[in-house]
Amino acid sequence: METVFGIMYGRKAPSLAHGELNCSVNEAQRYIDNFHKKYSKFHKWMLKMENQAINEGYVTTAFGHKRRWSFITNDNIYSVKNQAVNTPIQGTASQICMIALTRLHNAFKENNWGRVLFTVHDSIVFNVKKAHLNEALSLIQAIMTDAPLDTDVPFVVDIEIGPSYKRVEGVKCVDGKWIPSKPHKASDWLKEVCGVV
Repeated sequence: METVFGIMYGRKAPSLAHGELNCSVNEAQRYIDNFHKKYSKFHKWMLKMENQAINEGYVTTAFGHKRRWSFITNDNIYSVKNQAVNTPIQGTASQICMIALTRLHNAFKENNWGRVLFTVHDSIVFNVKKAHLNEALSLIQAIMTDAPLDTDVPFVVDIEIGPSYKRVEGVKCVDGKWIPSKPHKASDWLKEVCGVV
């Protein structure tokens, strides 16, 4: 997966050859070329974003927010091209997370279920009152899987709970009840909270 992200964001053959692929530079270049052939629509879009950044000085996220470059030189063009591909992807992902966070903050405040604490990349961390855990988890899932833009791509969310940020375990909703994702590995704490005997 790291190799795929590296290629998407402009990683070159020497870096991949001496890194994850552990091969010759020529073999790494063939790997990159095959990736672009297999995902030709992405490759065309990537080149379009790079050209737009160089020729027009900006790219936009899916929500229309612009990332601008006012001064492009031979020294920073590689970085600009990487940011031009990264911005529409990561910028849009960040905005999707912030939209969900805002909606959840308002709902938690209104219902007095707890509060949003902070984000970690594309995750949102909450402090939830135990008495409202089941309904809070259902709302978190509903809001985070509700796409705030027009897309056919399904939004999925992994939910973990725990007595502290360091001790979390996965849960899933079955017939409206939240249970451990891996019952055979669930801690006593999680079994008690989920009401699993």
